[in-house]
Formats: sequence, C-alpha cells, structure tokens
Amino acid sequence: MKILERETQFGMYSVLIQLDDGNSMRLQFPTVIPDADVLIEAQKTADNNNEIQLYNAIETFQFNIIDNVGLLKEFIQKIKENPNVTFNQYNTWLETKTWYEEAIIKYFVFTLATNLANRKGIELSDLTETKVLQKLRDWIVTTNLRTIEKVIGYGTPNI
Repeated sequence: MKILERETQFGMYSVLIQLDDGNSMRLQFPTVIPDADVLIEAQKTADNNNEIQLYNAIETFQFNIIDNVGLLKEFIQKIKENPNVTFNQYNTWLETKTWYEEAIIKYFVFTLATNLANRKGIELSDLTETKVLQKLRDWIVTTNLRTIEKVIGYGTPNI
C-alpha cells in the first residue's frame, strides 16, 4: 500500500492510496495527518470493505414452504374433515410424517398463526400452543378453502 497523491480540496485533506491488490481509494480527513496514520486508516477501510464483500457474497437460503403445497393441502384437509381435532390427534398425525414434513407443518402453523394475528386480529398473546392450535383450527374450519388458499399464497383466481 502506498500514497499516490495528497491535496487539499474544499477544506479537506484528500489522499489517494494504491492498495496492494492494485486498486486505489481516496480518503478524506478534516486536517492534514501523518502518512503513517493515513496508511493505518486506509488499511482499516480496506479490511472493512473486504469484510463487507465477503458478507455480501454469502448465499442466502430460501425457505419456501409453499414448495410443499401438497403437504399443506393435506394438513388443511385433515382439519376441515375433522373440525374437532384435538392437540393429541394433531400430534399423532404429525408422528406419521417424516421429520422434514413435521417441521414444514409446524413452521406453517407458526407462520399462519402469527400472520393471522397480525392481519386478521386474532389474539395469540399469552396463549399455550394448544390454544393457538385451537384458534388456528377454528379459523381453518370456518374459512372457505378458496380464501385459505389466497391467504396462504397458493390459490389461483377462479375466473
């Protein structure tokens, strides 16, 4: 790393620095500072930029439970067919699923319940899991399938 040029512009001390990788950067300071301090600041900035680039390069996982629409439809259909399903029956049914399917259903229940609480005014605070499942069950039972599909995001308009 080396300093290529120094100048004062608009009341600021401006320094052009060439980095070890051949790139350059311009740093500005309110006053003239020693070259050693300029290089320390340049290294800090380069390290920070490098860290940002590494962070930005991290691939984000995409979690989309709608990819498992068949499983979600099965879950909804089970509830519609048995409007008095209990927590124990729900857990027994979950035990017939793979760990992956069980996780998808539990995530779906959580997401649907919290979205209904936020958007439809269903109060969930201070409730047990059993009570939340009862409220969710009641909503599924009393809501027509087309509306459920629209709310969830896998419905298609019936034109």
